[in-house]
Amino acid sequence: MGELLFDDQVDIQFQGDRVLRVCSTAEDFVEYEVIGLSDNLIIIHDRRRGVLAKLDEAIATNTIHQFVHYFNSRARLRVEAQSENEYVFYLDDPDPFYARFMLWYANGIGDEIPVYDYIFTLIEQASDNRYAFLSIYLRPPVTDSVEVFSSSFAG
Repeated sequence: MGELLFDDQVDIQFQGDRVLRVCSTAEDFVEYEVIGLSDNLIIIHDRRRGVLAKLDEAIATNTIHQFVHYFNSRARLRVEAQSENEYVFYLDDPDPFYARFMLWYANGIGDEIPVYDYIFTLIEQASDNRYAFLSIYLRPPVTDSVEVFSSSFAG
């Protein structure tokens, strides 16, 4: 067991053509490696039941390229540092509460990185003016203007 760096509920958004590689599977979990971070090893140990079912379906129907859409769902996330450049991200079924944090990975992002309240970041140059950027950040609060706008549709 490594050093605990993060433990909370997150929404997940992975972006890019190739972002995950399946390393191993079992009945109750799957392990992925994050593609694009050559200086850091990120292993994701995913135990979310709904996501595991969608992975099995994607493999059976040869639609694995669509799987990231199912992977991008809420989870309980625990991050452990195994060494200086090696991390394990544990994903479990989420609680039915709002996720204050976002786990975001963009492989091939330009040099304009959004400004958030980052809790954890890894960035590596992928190619000319392109980067692989992994982060956990505190999501901005919902503003009153959103509530006013949506309540105008209520009648």
